[in-house]
Amino acid sequence: MLTLAATLMITGPADLIGQEVRSVGGLLGVNSSKQIWADRPDATGSRQGFNLGVFTDVAAPPSWLGVLAEASYSQRGATLSASVTGSVPTEVRTDYLTGMLAPTIRWFHTPLGVYLGGGLALEYLISTSAPSQLNVLYDNPTPMAVSAVGLAGVEFLQEA
Repeated sequence: MLTLAATLMITGPADLIGQEVRSVGGLLGVNSSKQIWADRPDATGSRQGFNLGVFTDVAAPPSWLGVLAEASYSQRGATLSASVTGSVPTEVRTDYLTGMLAPTIRWFHTPLGVYLGGGLALEYLISTSAPSQLNVLYDNPTPMAVSAVGLAGVEFLQEA
């Protein structure tokens, strides 16, 4: 499934379905994540990670409607206190591959464009790095998750 998504992103939706590609690009960013444990919500802190990915936005009839497709890699995790690990505070790192499809609605008014969108993201856990004393907690992680995604933004339009 991930190979199919990557192939669609590389060959380009315009080649496959004849629609206008509004934008193609990459993303690079920093995130701050925190794992919340039901029995010890105060024992975890946030962990810094990064995101890296590609996206494309394809127009659909009518012109104000589109579809945004994104594939990305994300590092997440938490910082665990000494009361959880039994020793010094330590970090847990989880790495995910994410594929997202989101319908978008755009309103164009030169020189600004406003867009809204929402959809689903499929996240696949590719690795977990945790200290050995926590291995029992990460022995059987759920490898896949589905999440809801919301989008909103403003873009500066160029006149042709």
